[in-house]
Amino acid sequence: EKKVNRFSIFDSIVNGKPEVLERLCDLIIGAGYKIRWEANVMALPQMSDRIYAKMKDSGCGLVYFGLESGCEDILRRSDFKKRREKR
Repeated sequence: EKKVNRFSIFDSIVNGKPEVLERLCDLIIGAGYKIRWEANVMALPQMSDRIYAKMKDSGCGLVYFGLESGCEDILRRSDFKKRREKR
């Protein structure tokens, strides 16, 4: 039997609903799992210090933040501006 003790979440919407991410952390902490994990997150105002602390307490050792370009030409060529406007 193999045991999972480390995982990565490379999905920029892992914190799209911060309350769901917080619940995941609560479940990991409550179950007493001794795991390490990391995730991509969006910089959102709804992400509180409490949630980041729970992420750490649940074993999250690394958080990746993505940055958007400030260059309109790059945004236009990447079609990112249209995707951003849909949010």
